[in-house]
Amino acid sequence: MEERKPLVSVIVPVYNVYPYLRDCVQSVQAQSYQNWELLLVDDGSTDGSETLCDEYAAQDARVRVLHKKNGGLSDARNAGVDAAKGEYLSFVDGDDWVSPYYIENLYRALEQAGADFSASCFEEVFEGQSVQSVPTERLEAFEILSREECLRRILYQEGMEVTTPTKLYKRALFEGVRYPVGKLYEDIPVAYEVTKRAHKAAHIANRDYYYFQRGSSIQNMAFNPRKL
Repeated sequence: MEERKPLVSVIVPVYNVYPYLRDCVQSVQAQSYQNWELLLVDDGSTDGSETLCDEYAAQDARVRVLHKKNGGLSDARNAGVDAAKGEYLSFVDGDDWVSPYYIENLYRALEQAGADFSASCFEEVFEGQSVQSVPTERLEAFEILSREECLRRILYQEGMEVTTPTKLYKRALFEGVRYPVGKLYEDIPVAYEVTKRAHKAAHIANRDYYYFQRGSSIQNMAFNPRKL
């Protein structure tokens, strides 16, 4: 009998992403890695996303919904971390989606490396475009990185991204660590803190995360004082 794999909590902050949320949730439901829970953190949505979250929770016992008043992405992720039951955490944004091997590949890389977290790559998908890469169960360009090498690659932007999605974390890395509420680019301080706590990291080149680029997103909006 196959050994039961540990529970992975997939945390999805949801704020007014109704047109994209089905693709996101269904991509998690289609994972080859079976032992997961999906936490949909409704951050005060008003566009029907909140109802859709409840529908998925009613249909699938692995899906849980947290409804909260709007507090922003960091606040939603923090609520998800607090409520998560898994030994491992992974994050997917509500307008993105993942390949069927997203969790499986990250978990195998982490296990093989004896690492505290693992990272894969993303593909940017612009409105009206289709995905270019083909997902595979083969671990691409598998590497084991020391804490120092991992930090160096983040700092020099050499293939290790600061983004929270595309990674699988041992839950212990988040003890006492939360996202800064009210700040843009909230991934950055957490990335350094989590890396500092890790003994080793694993990196693979698999493009298992599809990062949807909306014209209205924070990333694509014009420069303004908040970005500064």
